[in-house]
Amino acid sequence: MNTPFPLTPSPKAVPRADYVPDPNQFHPTPLECTVAFYEAERSFMPKKLWEPACGDGAIASYLVDHGHKVLATDLVDRGYGRGGIDFLMEYKGPKAIITNPPFKLAEAFVKHALFDIDVDYLAIFLPAIWPHTDKRRSIYARRPPAREYKLGWRPDMFGIGTPDQRCCYTWTVWDRHAQSQEISILRRPIQHA
Repeated sequence: MNTPFPLTPSPKAVPRADYVPDPNQFHPTPLECTVAFYEAERSFMPKKLWEPACGDGAIASYLVDHGHKVLATDLVDRGYGRGGIDFLMEYKGPKAIITNPPFKLAEAFVKHALFDIDVDYLAIFLPAIWPHTDKRRSIYARRPPAREYKLGWRPDMFGIGTPDQRCCYTWTVWDRHAQSQEISILRRPIQHA
């Protein structure tokens, strides 16, 4: 088949030869993503937080270093916080959550936090396309987010040395005490670029 223009694949990250995908979708949040979000959100962020997918502590340790009290738990023990805790089976804990959950469990995490636990504050880091389905839109209709922070760059989410050019990321915040809704574009922090 002849085409009037050459077909080339879209740019994407090429994994290192030693890269092996984690079966539990563990991808530590790059520090620059946490720093940019914290700088934009810190005046709204509660001092007591729960990080239910804490992994190696990428988010939780930064928050602790900045004066927050963080209950750090995870289903898998990765050397930080308390392992063996299934967030989806928990109904008690701080009423403020910040997390970067496994993508395959993101919808369950959001619904559990907002509707089962009925948290006052939820900040979640996800691919920007996450809400683009009918059933997820119903979450937004039932409880609209207060703030969205879209990353103005593409981070290296897989630790492979280069960003995945196919995906953009967003911090979405549900805040019961917010008076309005805002959408912002975050700039990449210079010191963490």
